[in-house]
Amino acid sequence: MITLSPVVLEGHGVRLEPLTPTHRDGLAAAAADGRLWELWYTAVPEPDKTATYIADALKNQDVGTMLPWAVRELTTGEIVGSTRYHDIVAPINRVEIGYTWYASRWQRSHVNTACKLLLLGHAFDTVGCDVVGLRTDNFNFASQKAIAALGAKKDGVIRHHQARRDGTARDSVMFSILAAEWRDVKRHLVTRLARHGGAPPIAGDACRDRGLALIATFKLFKALLLILAGAGALSLLRPEMATQVREWLADFTVGRGQRLVERALTLLNVASPKRITELGIASILYGLLFATEGIGLWMEKRWAEYLTIVLTASLIPFEIYELYRRMTVPRALALVVNVGVVVYLVYRVRHPERKSD
Repeated sequence: MITLSPVVLEGHGVRLEPLTPTHRDGLAAAAADGRLWELWYTAVPEPDKTATYIADALKNQDVGTMLPWAVRELTTGEIVGSTRYHDIVAPINRVEIGYTWYASRWQRSHVNTACKLLLLGHAFDTVGCDVVGLRTDNFNFASQKAIAALGAKKDGVIRHHQARRDGTARDSVMFSILAAEWRDVKRHLVTRLARHGGAPPIAGDACRDRGLALIATFKLFKALLLILAGAGALSLLRPEMATQVREWLADFTVGRGQRLVERALTLLNVASPKRITELGIASILYGLLFATEGIGLWMEKRWAEYLTIVLTASLIPFEIYELYRRMTVPRALALVVNVGVVVYLVYRVRHPERKSD
């Protein structure tokens, strides 16, 4: 079960400071930039109600349902907004991020991405959350777009869910990020920060996983060979191409590899057009499957890891049987490589990266 306590979170040009009454003037000035309290679907306090806003947040912190911060932009040293964990459900390791607002001039800057990176990193990497939720008013379209841009998944809409400051009832649009999704979301946020400029990369995230890159390259190479082989097989349906290939094979001598050429000639002579078509299409389809694995692994997608584990593991029993029937170096190497791929990917799935910011 998770436990939370006030903590300073700093990085990427911002510092999240545990909210205290001393932040009142800074928050009032930030809210005045754009007169944010006039947006009826937000929870930004009017300047003369900032002290009450802070007091209410701290009361909820005392009862364990919220953990609020003031946001300080470090290049200027100014308080530029506020954010918090809320609706904390410790028994199921869940928090939500919300009550977030920033001074108008800092909106669509690096600030929101930096804050979300710090908050999500603390929730998943330090606190040990299984899920982080985000919600917003159904009329706050800018917020919905911003949350989706983080990489959060939309869970749905809860109708007539909460009261707004003006007393009207709002529908809440619900989003969430699971712990298993955090690695990809983290990489996405780091990339967004880099595009803003001046955001320092997180150690280790800028480096591609070499193991996955190697497996992806291997899969893509196999995909290329299979697709070319399939296309070549289908081209043999043209009589002139089949005749030309027979002539090439008949003239081709490779010493100890002569037996391979003879087997290819025999296959070409006895295979029916239907059989050649089946082999060609099957080769291309397998190639496309390998390409899907390779591209997914290169992008370091979790679904690609699971797909590769299942497909590669399913081949191992057949490879063991073939090796038992006839021991050859290529078959032994293929078995070793596939076992290594499965072991490596299973380890990655069972031990996801959990780096602190």
